[in-house]
Amino acid sequence: MTHQPHIAAYEILCGDSADALSAKVQNAIHDGWQPFGPPAVVLRSDTPAALASYSQAMVRQSDWFR
Repeated sequence: MTHQPHIAAYEILCGDSADALSAKVQNAIHDGWQPFGPPAVVLRSDTPAALASYSQAMVRQSDWFR
């Protein structure tokens, strides 16, 4: 019987800049995580500088079920 890969773990990484998020994503990829969907950018209008928050869903897949 052949099993399809499935998501074994899910995590959301966040950063205060695109560069900060990119560094976190690169480290996670090195540790076996994969990006899941596109990154998200949320503009925060409740701050005077209208800061942004960057996030990326990451998954770790497994090819077998427990």
